[in-house]
Amino acid sequence: AWWPPLPVLLRLPFVAAADISSFPAASLLVSALFAAACLLLLEGILRKWGVGRSRYLMTAAMLAHPRFLESCFDGSSVTTVIFLVTLTAFSLVQWTEERKMRHLIYFGLGNGFLAAMNFEMLAWLAAVLVLFVADLLPAKLERRQKEAAIILVLIPPLYTVGLWMLMNRLIMGDALYFLKSLYAAWDRREFFETAQAAVSLNDWLATAVCALVIVLAVFQRRRSGAWLGVLGMFPVVMAVFMISRGIL
Repeated sequence: AWWPPLPVLLRLPFVAAADISSFPAASLLVSALFAAACLLLLEGILRKWGVGRSRYLMTAAMLAHPRFLESCFDGSSVTTVIFLVTLTAFSLVQWTEERKMRHLIYFGLGNGFLAAMNFEMLAWLAAVLVLFVADLLPAKLERRQKEAAIILVLIPPLYTVGLWMLMNRLIMGDALYFLKSLYAAWDRREFFETAQAAVSLNDWLATAVCALVIVLAVFQRRRSGAWLGVLGMFPVVMAVFMISRGIL
C-alpha cells in the first residue's frame, strides 16, 4: 500500500532542521513527542472534568501500559494516532455538552489529520461523523447553525481525502488505490483467526468499562456520556483490527 502523507510530513522538519541523516531517528523523535502530547492531553481532559490528584495516577497508568510504552520509542505513528483519536473524541463530547465553536474546530481538524495519518482510520472518521450527525439533528439549534456546523466539521476531512485521492491518481494511476490496497491480499479466515488471538484481557476490560459508562449515562439521561462510551469502544475494535493486520 502507498504510504499516507502525514507521517512523512511530520518527520521532514526534524530531518531538515536537526540535520538528522537517518529517517528512523526522526521517527523516534516524533513518536516520543506525541507520546508526551498524549499524556498532557489526557491530564488536561481529566482536570477539565474535575478529576482530582488521581488524574496523575491515571496518566501514569497510561504511560505504564505495555503497548503505549512500546509505541513511545519504536518510531511508529501509533502515538500520533492516539493523540488525534483522543482529541477528536474529547472535542465531540465537549461539543455535545457546551455547543461551543472551538470544539467543532478541534473536531474537524483532528479528523482531517487522521484521514491523512492512517487510511485504516477512515473507519473511525465515518463512525464519529455518524455520531456527530445523530447528536446534531435533534439539537435545539437553528437550521443555519446546523448547516454551518456540518460544513465546518466536514471540510477538513473531505479536503484531506480529496487531496489524497488526487495524489494516488497522479502517482499510482488510481484515485482509490489506498482503499483497494487494504483488501488486495485479505484472507477473511486468516483475518478473523488473527483478530481473535489479538484480543487480550485489557481489551475486554476496556470494553466492559465503556459499556458501564453507556448504561450509567442512559440512566442519568446524559447523551454526552453515552457518546463517550461508544467512542471508547470503537478504538478497541480498531486496535484489534490493526493488530491483526500487523500495524500495531
